[in-house]
Amino acid sequence: MLRRTFALPPLARLTPPPLPCTATNLTSLALLHTTHPWQERRSRKQVLAAIGAKEPTPALVALGARLGLPFNPELLRQIVTHHSFVGEVEEPNNRRLEYLGKRVLSLYVSEYVHIKYPFLPKENFSQVLAGYIGNATLANLGREVGMQHVVRWTEPTRIVHDPERTLTIACSQTAAEDQLTQSAVVGKAMASLIGALYRERGPESAKRFVHMHILSRELNVRDLIEIHNPKRYLTWLMRRQNRKEPESRLLSETGRTSVSPVFVVGVFSGEEKLGEVCLLVLDMMTYLFLTFIVCTEIHQVSAPR
Repeated sequence: MLRRTFALPPLARLTPPPLPCTATNLTSLALLHTTHPWQERRSRKQVLAAIGAKEPTPALVALGARLGLPFNPELLRQIVTHHSFVGEVEEPNNRRLEYLGKRVLSLYVSEYVHIKYPFLPKENFSQVLAGYIGNATLANLGREVGMQHVVRWTEPTRIVHDPERTLTIACSQTAAEDQLTQSAVVGKAMASLIGALYRERGPESAKRFVHMHILSRELNVRDLIEIHNPKRYLTWLMRRQNRKEPESRLLSETGRTSVSPVFVVGVFSGEEKLGEVCLLVLDMMTYLFLTFIVCTEIHQVSAPR
């Protein structure tokens, strides 16, 4: 059996190219990454550190997405940073934004209450405003959207000397000694958020946010005010508007001799009916006038333009 052998010329031999050459070709074809994932993450952190920025936490990103606010991460960090926060480096806090936000809230809510409750006494106006935009209300709203998970603040401490252990320790202050609590910080962060929205997106966006998230909440105004002589106030109010003095009239009744009677009483200024209310006792005239003063409102008040 004959065997034939063939010898290839030297130039025709197939030898694999060197590894650096292969990597260069694949890189040019975008088939191979030049850096590892951990190197990319490190490079990103180095870039952020060089420009003085920090990566936002997932909770902070989720808060911005939940509220639908197109803020950059650095502004979000400033919104949730209380001036008491002590970090490695000094960072912008939300004190100025909080000041602006409270003025914006006071403006829009005052406008809304003035239109919705035209007969509300001026002495009780601030009480209704506090019911809408007080620190407790803003703190409750902040907790509903998860603000308590992202606020950055430092709890106040006081220095206590322990004579038995002969050393000085720092312990948290009690609520009676210091009023700075997490609820207060959350409320201030919500006010600063509205201030940032007003500054970055304009008054219309801030007004829309206030009406959507604050003024849309149910508020029992009747429980917030106290009028010592509501009948006298209503009489004065009618005279001021050149209208006849108010008087009450029994419109209908049922079960007068039963255990639970019901009386429908109306308040009239001349022939104009100002309002009506259901009473269990006819002597509840003070409650009737108070109900009229508080509940006489313009329904479906939209955002003023």
